Amino acid sequence: MVNSFKNFERLRYRISTDIKKIVIDSKSNSEGMKEEISSTVFSTVFSAFLTEIAFNSNKDTFNGFEVIALIILFIIIYASSYYLYKLGFCRIAVFIRNRRIHTIDKDMETMIQIQKDFDNIACDSILVAKDYKLEYQRLDNNESNKNFKIFYYYEIMHYLATACEKTTDLVNNKENCIRTLSEAEGVDVFRVINIINIMQELDQFLDDNFGLLNDHNVQKDAVSYQHNQIKTMIRYIADNV
Repeated sequence: MVNSFKNFERLRYRISTDIKKIVIDSKSNSEGMKEEISSTVFSTVFSAFLTEIAFNSNKDTFNGFEVIALIILFIIIYASSYYLYKLGFCRIAVFIRNRRIHTIDKDMETMIQIQKDFDNIACDSILVAKDYKLEYQRLDNNESNKNFKIFYYYEIMHYLATACEKTTDLVNNKENCIRTLSEAEGVDVFRVINIINIMQELDQFLDDNFGLLNDHNVQKDAVSYQHNQIKTMIRYIADNV
């Protein structure tokens, strides 16, 4: 029941994430169109301005050479000004806009994404690791089951590491991502404490069953190294929540 529900939740989350990426890409294209519109408006206004100077002077008449010279001058000024405008002003305007407006939104969006990753990745992963532990314990110690147990052992470590990584991100931004008595927004702190308890339980399980790998010396060194990294993350999370 839990697995079916969490698999559905994971599918929903991944579809939601993919759609969100498409929307962001569309928004980026929209921003490019706005820049093109801005450039067109500038060109039109600038062209009208120089035309006003060229053909509404105090002089009553122009000879042909003066008209040609003014047209050439207009083309040169227009082309150089438009190039400088495209090269400098648009980039500066976009930079200032992103710094003053979108940076705030992006930071807020990042904090929300960290919380969603905890809900949809860390919590899912810890449940999957717990299920693998139960499957491991269900098997007896027959030699025919050894490969399955080793497989379960590795999967427990993988999903535990994933849960630790996403929970570490949450703890590193706890002022904005963890809800406490003094902070009204974010993930409830008791949920984080609860997942830490499960992490420590799984970590102890990996310690207790490390002897399963005695016949796999090459893997033992790599597993031991990775397990120590997981232990470090669990300690860090517990000390900084």
